[in-house]
Amino acid sequence: MPIKKSAIKKARQDEVRKQRNRKIKLNFRTKVKAVREAVGGTDTKGLPALVSEAFSSLDKAAKKGVIHKNTASRKKSRLSKQVAKSSEPEAKKVVKTKTAKAKPKTKKKAAK
Repeated sequence: MPIKKSAIKKARQDEVRKQRNRKIKLNFRTKVKAVREAVGGTDTKGLPALVSEAFSSLDKAAKKGVIHKNTASRKKSRLSKQVAKSSEPEAKKVVKTKTAKAKPKTKKKAAK
């Protein structure tokens, strides 16, 4: 048990943060699990909404620093692959990735 005031305060803060992080992790894990179960099952009607919720919760966890942004990205990518792999044509529409269009390069005019 800490003796100094600063160490006692730090222990209190750590406990609060641990509880907050645990809640956020539990949230995105349950949503990801729900998507995986929906992909494995026959009923894929609510799949787009589930995928959207899972992606949102992963992004929020990354934004708050609970998980690294690359970890969130990797989990989203793998989840997208699973959804796309499912046989339903509806599910394939959900996972369209946005690609940025490259701007054409402009040549600089030489100074006279």
